[in-house]
Amino acid sequence: MWFLETLMGCQCSCHLSYSRISCLAAICLTQAWMMWKFINFQLKKWREHNQIQATKKRVISPKSKPSKKDSARGSAANGVMKSDDRTSPRARKPKAS
Repeated sequence: MWFLETLMGCQCSCHLSYSRISCLAAICLTQAWMMWKFINFQLKKWREHNQIQATKKRVISPKSKPSKKDSARGSAANGVMKSDDRTSPRARKPKAS
């Protein structure tokens, strides 16, 4: 661009700044549009993946199995779990208040 300034003198510098700004704006808008398309594509892909995972989860876990909550609550007394072979895990420490 320096050669245009030297050929035409100072008169062209005003038009060069407008053209530079318009080119910069066009590039920024193009990149924003490409980023928008990419983000939407990734969100669509993520939603489809989550939907597939949810359907697999429903198929694998039937309702006849007891949940982890129910099994944990049934064998616990005062926060201490008791196992079937008569050994108990370490007792909880009392909370200091």
